Amino acid sequence: MQPLAGITVLDFSTLLPGPLATLILAEAGARVIKVEKPGGEEMRSYAPRFGSESAIFSLLHRGKESLVADLRSQAGQARALDLARGADVLVEQFRPGVMERLGLGYDTLRALNPRLVYCSITGYGQDGRKRDRAGHDINYIGDAGLLSLSFGSKDAPVVPPALVADIGGGSYPAVMNILLALRAREASGAGCHLDIAMTENVFTFMPLALAEGFAAGRWLGNGEDRLMGNSPRYNLYATADDKLLAVGALEQKFWDAFCEAIDLEPKWRLDDRDPEGTRRRVRELVAAQSSEHWRNVFESQDTCCTVLRDLRDAVEDDHFGERGIFDHKLENETGASIPALPVPIVPSFRAVRKGARAAVALADLEVRTAGAIENSALSLEKMSDKAILLDLFEAALAAARPDGQFEGRLPAPPKGRTIVIGAGKAAASMARAFEDAWPHPCEGLVVTRYDHESPTRHIQVVEAAHPVPDAAGERAAGRILALAQSAGPDDLVICLMSGGASALLTLPAPGITLEEKRALNRALLQSGAPIGEMNTVRKALSAIKGGRLAAAARRARCITYLISDVPGDDPAVIGSGPTVPGGAQPQAALAILAHYGIAISPMVERAISKNGAPNEAFPGHEIVMLATPKMALDAAAAAARRKGLVPLILGDAIEGEAREVATVMAGIAESAARHGSPARRPCVLLSGGETTVTIKPASETSSGNSNSKSSAPRGGRNTEFLLALALHLGGIEGVSAIACDTDGIDGTEDNAGAWIDAGVLRQAKAKGIDAAAYLARHDAYGFFAALDRLVVSGPTLTNVNDFRAILIR
Repeated sequence: MQPLAGITVLDFSTLLPGPLATLILAEAGARVIKVEKPGGEEMRSYAPRFGSESAIFSLLHRGKESLVADLRSQAGQARALDLARGADVLVEQFRPGVMERLGLGYDTLRALNPRLVYCSITGYGQDGRKRDRAGHDINYIGDAGLLSLSFGSKDAPVVPPALVADIGGGSYPAVMNILLALRAREASGAGCHLDIAMTENVFTFMPLALAEGFAAGRWLGNGEDRLMGNSPRYNLYATADDKLLAVGALEQKFWDAFCEAIDLEPKWRLDDRDPEGTRRRVRELVAAQSSEHWRNVFESQDTCCTVLRDLRDAVEDDHFGERGIFDHKLENETGASIPALPVPIVPSFRAVRKGARAAVALADLEVRTAGAIENSALSLEKMSDKAILLDLFEAALAAARPDGQFEGRLPAPPKGRTIVIGAGKAAASMARAFEDAWPHPCEGLVVTRYDHESPTRHIQVVEAAHPVPDAAGERAAGRILALAQSAGPDDLVICLMSGGASALLTLPAPGITLEEKRALNRALLQSGAPIGEMNTVRKALSAIKGGRLAAAARRARCITYLISDVPGDDPAVIGSGPTVPGGAQPQAALAILAHYGIAISPMVERAISKNGAPNEAFPGHEIVMLATPKMALDAAAAAARRKGLVPLILGDAIEGEAREVATVMAGIAESAARHGSPARRPCVLLSGGETTVTIKPASETSSGNSNSKSSAPRGGRNTEFLLALALHLGGIEGVSAIACDTDGIDGTEDNAGAWIDAGVLRQAKAKGIDAAAYLARHDAYGFFAALDRLVVSGPTLTNVNDFRAILIR
């Protein structure tokens, strides 16, 4: 019997209190969906490891499903709202007010799902003057007064071994109240908000001390409670072999039997006359014999006395083995197993999970569980166009993130150092994922875009400017080059490269200043040049790109791991190919600059002409592709199939002017909508690649005051594409679309992209917004911002180029 079968629980909690509560619910048969931020929660990195995952994380999350959603983004919030519609229980552990700021507060979700039981676990509750205070278990038991009753001596205070507030004040009350709320819902039909405050629940653990204070006005201090060391009958006594005897002889019959067993003199048996004297004499008698002696004595006595076991002895106790406490096993991806964490549920109520998998790599779970959630709770008919499109975008991102991608792709450890270097928008998350997968020492430095940092343990992360380089990027590139040069024959160099590396790994060639390089970058960005041509110029301007970084590390073995953001996935183009030989083409770079009318000084021209690059292959150098645009589109297609949609991938390397690509895409979408070709409804047209936007002079794109804020170009290639697409479609019913940059930043604004449906032009007209005028002045950002249709994901910590999906229902 599984009492909670059919109950769906959304778990937004982290660390211990919430996850243990939802583990208990899962063990009773509930379906628990753990919602995590991109990259996973902090506990995933805790030692020791069990396979590829943290052991404690695996123990707490067995039997749960996992879903990634960035709750700071519209996509993540929309996904959470859709999940909440079909859930029975929600557990969250943020500080008060955080869920409200994320648009996921109780009042909001109650309006969507009146039957939802919403459980908030905090240190001090949802209201009161301490509601916003941070803390952990030791703070909560200290604030509740429990710690003051038994902390040992002030010279050597003892930290309690049990997490009383976390588990006894958080996990268990949460489970208890969730079950009560579900029972009450059967009668009322309504859910409720449960306010679980860990600190106040600690008072339940002090009934004797509270009774003394409330009734007798005697407030006990350290060691004065009868059960905290004040009584000889309830105490710990050292044996001759430095073990401890635990005495719990509170009742008179047990005390009498204990006194007889240790031969305590009659004058000390009346322990209330001189408690300290009795304690001292018992201490002397117990210390005279070994723990084995006392174990043999008390095994035949009815006295409540036991010799303390260490944890290993306790786990191996035959009694617990006979009871089957550790019979449940947890398996990892290698097939190895460890005992599962016991939970206080009667065995007949527990879900049968023979060989239950530990929490596997986050990237695996993102794809595996999304379909299960959607198939059961979120049928296609119930989902909005926006929710479907955002889900497909999230599925693409999940496949593009580096988490779990290094498994099975790592070399043997070197005799010497493992030096990790890299650059790109995903560099920090790649470094963290490498550290999680690499069980050996490592060191190094990677550079990423500002606000793209990810926590690492050994590899330093430096942030710099993108897309126009700055001095921070120049300094980081110099340090990275020096690290590569320091590598010897016994060392292993790991190079982590992703989109954005060209701008971030900036080290000007001799004769070129950083400011000159910045000016040329700006001109290239505005020229409409495709990424391949831009990177040809960047290599010619660089002292580190075009194979020069690998040349610096030629004495060592070097492996480059790539996340591709370029059409065709050419390693020589990704990040301008720092570890790919033969990449620099000075004359081709000069021709590109001339073609786009970008003027350079004679000194820069000479510097480019002289800046050749190594053409020889580097022995022992390998290139491994971790993620590509095609992989992301395949993942989105798989997610579409699980929703009952027919996916059609139009291409993963589509280039050209954003408006021109929109014209072609609109024609394909219209054909599908009206004629069922090349796909029948319901279907989704998926594509990737990198379009461009050529900015015309202000005199050609605006009338009136060209310096006005409204006439300034705003937005990137994805919003430009989408606005042009909307105008070409003209509001065909049943057609919606999304276009986003997978790095979370479209152009230079704060959005990843935007979304449209058949009503977008009608909405704009009702607001007096001229869509064609906004497109003419390249202000797609302003257009979609005015209609609240931007997709704001924040930094995704990956980059596999653009993602476009046109949904036809």
